[in-house]
Amino acid sequence: MSKKDIEKIRQILDYRGRNDLSELLSQSESKVQLSSSFGSKLHSLLSTFEIYSPFEYTEKLRRLTKEENNLILSTVKKVYPTREFSPEIFDIEYYISLSMEDDDLGLEDSFWPNIHLEITRVSQKLFNDEYYTEAVFSAFKEILNLIIIYI
Repeated sequence: MSKKDIEKIRQILDYRGRNDLSELLSQSESKVQLSSSFGSKLHSLLSTFEIYSPFEYTEKLRRLTKEENNLILSTVKKVYPTREFSPEIFDIEYYISLSMEDDDLGLEDSFWPNIHLEITRVSQKLFNDEYYTEAVFSAFKEILNLIIIYI
C-alpha cells in the first residue's frame, strides 16, 4: 500500500482549502484495484481507488457528502490522470485498515493474547504482514493438527 499517493492528494486538498478532508486522510494508505474492463483510453483499465484508514477516520470518510466525495475523487484523478496503458480511476472505496496498530484503531488490547499460543505462532507474522488469507489458512491447518493430536 502507498502513503505517497495519499500525501499528493492531501497537498492538493490543502491547496484547495479543504484541510478538513486532508486531515481525514492523514492516517491513510491507498491501493489501486484494477478491473478487467477497459476504460476510455487505449488499454486503460477501469479501476477503484481504495483508501485504508483507522476505524474512526473510515467512518467519517464513509459519511462524506456526495460533493465532498466527488472532490476527493477528482483529486485522485489529478494524481492518476486518464492515460493509455494506465489505471482509469472511476470510484473510491473506504476501508478500515487492518495493518494499523491496535492503538490506532482505538482498541486498548490486542486480540492476540486471546488466541491459542500455537495459532499465534503460525499466523501472527503473516497477519501483521497483511497476508490475511495465508494467516487464516495457517491457523486452520494448525487447528487440524491440534485436533489430530487429541484424537
